[in-house]
Amino acid sequence: MILIILPIPMTSTRLPEKSTKWLCGKPMFEYVFDEAAKMRKHYDVDLCVTSESSTILQKVESLGCDKLRWRPKNLAEDPYQLVDVIRDVAEHFDFTKYETLILLQIDNPLTLLEDIQGCYKKHLTNNRHTVVTVVKEVSSENSFHGYTMEDGVLNAMFSQDDFDIIPDTYKRTGGIVVADMKQFIKKGTHLSSPMFGYELPRERAVDIDEQYDFSIADMLLNERKWKSYLHEK
Repeated sequence: MILIILPIPMTSTRLPEKSTKWLCGKPMFEYVFDEAAKMRKHYDVDLCVTSESSTILQKVESLGCDKLRWRPKNLAEDPYQLVDVIRDVAEHFDFTKYETLILLQIDNPLTLLEDIQGCYKKHLTNNRHTVVTVVKEVSSENSFHGYTMEDGVLNAMFSQDDFDIIPDTYKRTGGIVVADMKQFIKKGTHLSSPMFGYELPRERAVDIDEQYDFSIADMLLNERKWKSYLHEK
């Protein structure tokens, strides 16, 4: 059985109340919630939302959320650790009945069901090790084109020959984490090593921290809707 935890905070330093901010036709948090809810059609899943907002909890309950957790104030204001939010949920619900923990973040509203399923399947095929979503960094090669500067003189950090052996680099998107529940209970963390990466296309890896990110997500979601409309036609 799978437990999906979806933290939906109201507080946000750089983009106030971003969870409920209207994004391409509905509150931002509903995008990931809706994709998570689709997992129940394919697997034995409980969906848990943790939030300090009664409005959000009432809304997700009306949408069929299985478990609700009122998040205490100390876990609703920056800085707080996400793992502490999960531990708080664990104190109120029996984690031992689940084999798998899936953590989703509403900051990644372009997440699709296929991404959640893909991470879960990779988790199962890799001895239930932790799987996290990643995206290839555009600046992987550009960073090696950097210079140092001494007394106004630029010095290349690497020679042209070095560029042939530059590896691709990836960064975690934070959108999806799939972990073995027994390991979480044993170690108290959802990020146990070794970790496997599930690569997302850049257009589904937008992580909303500020208004610029929000605008990009709005543009991409409108484009997705338009393509869906044309496909139906």
